[in-house]
Amino acid sequence: MTLGATKRRVLVDLNVSPTDEGHILVAVTPADWERLRHQLGGDPINGMEVLFYDEDQDELGKRDDLIVEGHLLVDVPSRHCFGVVDWQQLRHESDAPRRL
Repeated sequence: MTLGATKRRVLVDLNVSPTDEGHILVAVTPADWERLRHQLGGDPINGMEVLFYDEDQDELGKRDDLIVEGHLLVDVPSRHCFGVVDWQQLRHESDAPRRL
């Protein structure tokens, strides 16, 4: 089993610049909010631990997503959601340590 296999996976665009605080933009429009709800199977919860990923591939064209573990920072009234991560932990999925 790979790292983060038990955490919900949340698709994000890691090419977008983070906020001034270094957070990932997860949901800032109504469409983003609904997409996030669909990925999570319900409403996002402040502090929920997730595995953020962005689709990528290796030099041979095989899928090898960029991943980083983190948690959600949710503002329910505004329906905005950010990802809090340690950017030093960003890596390709193929480089992630394996769990037994």
